Amino acid sequence: MPAVLTAASKLVCPHGFAMLATPGAALVTVDGAAVLVGADLLGATFACTASGPGIKPCTKVGSIDAGLAGTLRIRDEQAALATAFGTTDGTPPTPWHVTSAGQTKLEAT
Repeated sequence: MPAVLTAASKLVCPHGFAMLATPGAALVTVDGAAVLVGADLLGATFACTASGPGIKPCTKVGSIDAGLAGTLRIRDEQAALATAFGTTDGTPPTPWHVTSAGQTKLEAT
């Protein structure tokens, strides 16, 4: 089973810059870090400064295409998993992804 994402997880845009996801609530924590849900990822921004011909820096999440739990919900929101990925508003249009779940204690499907 994939690990559940928390505020300590590392996610990046296609250009390799960090996603800044803020947990909406700290109802469930792992090692002191709040679990992230789909709404937290959809509200995330990026610290992207990519530049060059045909490149637009990523500023926000466009979609979550996979990686939300079917078995773990917090305030009726699906928990985000280490398998999560989706699109950004930047170019080229390649997905953001998880580089580290940041914890190994809580898993879900």
